[in-house]
Amino acid sequence: MAKRAVKIVISFVVLFGGLAIVYFNRYSIYDWERLHNYRAPQSIASLADQTSMTSKARNIFYTTYPQINDKTTFNTNCKVTEQTIVLGCYTAGSIFIFDVKNVELHGVQQVTAAHEMLHAVYARLSPSEKKHVDAMLEDAYKNINDPALIQTIASYRKNEPGQQDNELHSILATEYANIGTNLETYYKQYFNNRAVVVSYSNQYKQVFQDIKNQVAQDDAQLAEQKIRITALEASLSVDFSDLQAQKNKLQGLMKTLPAALYNAEVENYNNQVDQYNAQVAVLQAYIATYNALVVQRNALAVQQQGLANSLNSNAPTATAN
Repeated sequence: MAKRAVKIVISFVVLFGGLAIVYFNRYSIYDWERLHNYRAPQSIASLADQTSMTSKARNIFYTTYPQINDKTTFNTNCKVTEQTIVLGCYTAGSIFIFDVKNVELHGVQQVTAAHEMLHAVYARLSPSEKKHVDAMLEDAYKNINDPALIQTIASYRKNEPGQQDNELHSILATEYANIGTNLETYYKQYFNNRAVVVSYSNQYKQVFQDIKNQVAQDDAQLAEQKIRITALEASLSVDFSDLQAQKNKLQGLMKTLPAALYNAEVENYNNQVDQYNAQVAVLQAYIATYNALVVQRNALAVQQQGLANSLNSNAPTATAN
């Protein structure tokens, strides 16, 4: 009887020992099962190469069977997307990336791939690991004075409570250069050269910033030009009324003044008319410059909207007749 009890105990020890081994190696087993017959498409492998993913990060990335989707497929796969400038999602263990075709926005897919891969990484962290990583993330966040980041994280805290550290884990790694030594060291296990990813982010962000800056500059010039035009129009209105009064006066003096005096008055009047017309020409030049600047400014706004639509999977597609 005692021997039987010992055997039962040993069986339980072996069973629970086996379960423990499986639990602690669950990701290794999962990764092997997902990857042993998987060959990444060239487009996906290129994203891993371009973002300098380490072999560890690449394996995690590949286990999600990442896809680059067109608009329709992406909207089917991603019901909720990121609240940042990247366009992708990590859902139910899979990564989906929107196919951004605009060449001016080169880098969006690369940053999105790295961003979503890091969500897969974060999902694997144990509670103790998350606590340690979250502390580093919060410290780095406090030292980054970026209104855009503050607004983004506030949005996550409002709309997805509890997810802000998960998002910081992806955002800080892919969009910010100076994140502190500890966090930089942590990310080295996932990127051979994290600066490459940040440069992609800066590259396409700068496209939007350059347009925004130029629109603001054009708006300032338009405001100055409008003031100049309005002031000159007011001055010319007064001058025109004065010339009309002088013209009426001359018509009354034509029969009463000696010819020499009348001709002198006419000459003075004509000189004022020439000066007036010269100022009208200046006004017309101001207006032409203003209108040209409006066209330039509006073209930039259209370009800006077009770029924004390139990052909007829900933007309607226009069809030609």
